[in-house]
Amino acid sequence: MQKTNKKTDNPLLSARKSGLQNINKMPFNRQWIKEVEGVNFINDSASVDLEWALETIAKSDKPIIWIMGQTKDALDYQNLKTYLKGKVEAIVSYGEFTKEHNYKMEAMVPFYSCQNDLEDAFNRAWAVANPKFTIVFSPACADEKWWGDVEERGHFFNELINNLLRR
Repeated sequence: MQKTNKKTDNPLLSARKSGLQNINKMPFNRQWIKEVEGVNFINDSASVDLEWALETIAKSDKPIIWIMGQTKDALDYQNLKTYLKGKVEAIVSYGEFTKEHNYKMEAMVPFYSCQNDLEDAFNRAWAVANPKFTIVFSPACADEKWWGDVEERGHFFNELINNLLRR
């Protein structure tokens, strides 16, 4: 019996394969940017939801300072605390959060701060960083209020890093 190799055209399968091949080519997708004074910077501006951000955090091998944006997702704080334990040393949020959110986040990690915007959050994260940390910008939100898209947001974060070198 002779085997025949029949190619079936499945548009859904083709689209999935194409998407998987291109996912790592997306700009600002868990992208290591540089090391400054022993602190590594990861730009994950492509992170638009909490699950994506948590997957990014899981892949880090150093203690993390997580810069997160104002997410619209309902957070399961107890589950989040379990997930972040031992990985995230500090969280710096930016945006408008409730007092309840801030209190719960403070209980999760050794250091928590909420800032008005990404630049303030970046500066706060840098102020508490030391060479054992990786600062991970994984906002877990779309941020339509401030940026047109994740690329614009990613470029802004990179500019903040470059400004450190000019100080």
